[in-house]
Amino acid sequence: GGSLTLVGAATTWAAAIDSTALWRRDVAVPGWAKKMIVEVEVTPEVWDQVTDFGVTVYDSSGAQLGNGAMNYPYHRITADLPADRPAGYRATVELSPGFARPAAPSRTEARVRVRFEGEGRDPQGRWKPERSALVVGISRADAEVVGRAFGQNAIVFVEKGRAPELVVIGE
Repeated sequence: GGSLTLVGAATTWAAAIDSTALWRRDVAVPGWAKKMIVEVEVTPEVWDQVTDFGVTVYDSSGAQLGNGAMNYPYHRITADLPADRPAGYRATVELSPGFARPAAPSRTEARVRVRFEGEGRDPQGRWKPERSALVVGISRADAEVVGRAFGQNAIVFVEKGRAPELVVIGE
């Protein structure tokens, strides 16, 4: 029989940053993940107030995995994860806004999304590893359309409270 491997996952938080403090969130990194993608978005009203908005990802030893300054109200950084990381590996997402006025707002809101990407692999090595994606909130019919558009032979479809289903994509 075949086997399925989870190759993508995502979670989103509302980040409430107090005054000029740094905002940090500790994240457990799945063992199968190859990359960690952090996306940060602020409203146009918040964007008009900042002069700088840094986004950094650290590992548990404090080593920097990725960073970048937001140039627009939406920013993404991608961090390659060490292949030889130990079990229980964790990362920290840090946001550091800077403001254009002497008194910073008492609270700044941002939306933070963390995604982990892996790759599908054939246990027998007959096909090359391929990137995969997790799409949330679409119908089975739409999932089949997306699978077909990307040349997939099959997709895995899951509905809340039900077992995953392998759906073979027809021509």
